[in-house]
Amino acid sequence: MEEEEITLLLNRAQAADYELTVDVQTQQVRDEQGFAKTFAVDPYWKEMLMNGWDEIDVTLGYDEAIQTFEDNRKTAVIF
Repeated sequence: MEEEEITLLLNRAQAADYELTVDVQTQQVRDEQGFAKTFAVDPYWKEMLMNGWDEIDVTLGYDEAIQTFEDNRKTAVIF
């Protein structure tokens, strides 16, 4: 965002009833006073934000594959 836009939003935020919406799905920041600005976000981080995930959640998504790897590693013959 441009510095002027940030200043505008900061000034508006001084009002007790000000509401700013950051919509990750549509990649837009907007308020009820007509401000709207789109933003770019990496698809990986967008998915993380949309699902409320962190890096641990992503790792746990591979739980079955990790368990299979560990089971196979335990039975592997080591010379």
